[in-house]
Amino acid sequence: MLRMFLLSFISFAMLSGCATSTSVLTSIAPRPSSIQTAAFVPDHGNTSEMDENLKQQLAAQGIRITTLLPVGTRSTKLADLMVSYMDEWHWDVANYISMLTVNLYDAETGAMLVSGRWKEADMHTFHDPNTLLKELLTEMISRLKRQPGRAN
Repeated sequence: MLRMFLLSFISFAMLSGCATSTSVLTSIAPRPSSIQTAAFVPDHGNTSEMDENLKQQLAAQGIRITTLLPVGTRSTKLADLMVSYMDEWHWDVANYISMLTVNLYDAETGAMLVSGRWKEADMHTFHDPNTLLKELLTEMISRLKRQPGRAN
């Protein structure tokens, strides 16, 4: 009986340690009438590889990066949206992504429109960051398109 309990407990602990979490939150701010262009606002520590992944995945969603803005910029007239991301990487035989947060802002008002976050479980695996970005942005853009548009 004790042996069965211990095996069940260990199995549960191992399985619960393997779950990743994803969340996408939308704001009540109305979206811009057009969501075809985005300005990229880098964060400290962003890498050129993830920058390129972000550009590719936004393009796949029909959104073109038009300009690069200085860190901390909160509004611009050069695009419909502003996009920024933060990622966290760890080392375990190879580099692996442990956290990814992407934020989309209304470029004109600076209001956050949608935020997506993916977090690795304690018992990590080696996820493809481009695939994670694709899945996260697909859900984020889908929710953004369902938000009411701002009157011009």
